[in-house]
Amino acid sequence: SPPPPPDASSPNPYAAPSAFPGTRKYGAPTPNGTAVAAFCLGLGSVGSLLCCCFTPIPAFLGIPAVITGTFGMIASRKPGGVGGGFALAGMVLGILATVISATLFLMAMFS
Repeated sequence: SPPPPPDASSPNPYAAPSAFPGTRKYGAPTPNGTAVAAFCLGLGSVGSLLCCCFTPIPAFLGIPAVITGTFGMIASRKPGGVGGGFALAGMVLGILATVISATLFLMAMFS
């Protein structure tokens, strides 16, 4: 008689071991949500800088980008953490947009 089929809950004995601890068994590791949020906020702050540069709107998006980028960098430094590049890019874009926005806003107010 043939052997019984393998149980669905048992691990695959032929699967390759995970390269990164704390990640899914198959595929690339997923970046943390905080880092992705920082990148999206930073990108949004630079985008709003291009269309509404003399308003404080880019700073309202840039400051949360810096804050979430900081938390994303902290989370990416933990064992198995990924997404440090997204967090750093969000922080840089947020700082850049906030400084340029504040400079242009102050120049528009006092000129």
